[in-house]
Amino acid sequence: MSIKMISYDLHKPGQNYDNLIDAIKSYNGYCKINESDWLISTADSCSNIRDFLKKFIDTNDTLFVAELSSKPGWWASYNLRKGAVDWLNSL
Repeated sequence: MSIKMISYDLHKPGQNYDNLIDAIKSYNGYCKINESDWLISTADSCSNIRDFLKKFIDTNDTLFVAELSSKPGWWASYNLRKGAVDWLNSL
């Protein structure tokens, strides 16, 4: 398992994020860290995650998936909500 970051922007006005968010939440371990930024814990590759999530966005939207390091000090935050900090500390 590794931590992947998902970041997206839905560019068409009035976009419905529900299906995309439900798809992200289908991963066993997930945490919303900002409005359009999520972390998930999964063995899936970044390209597999991208391909899965592309089904829930339009062709003009943007999507970014990256694997994060798990080395000591791999994250730092400022004013992140407590639930996100707790989730990160539990890893």
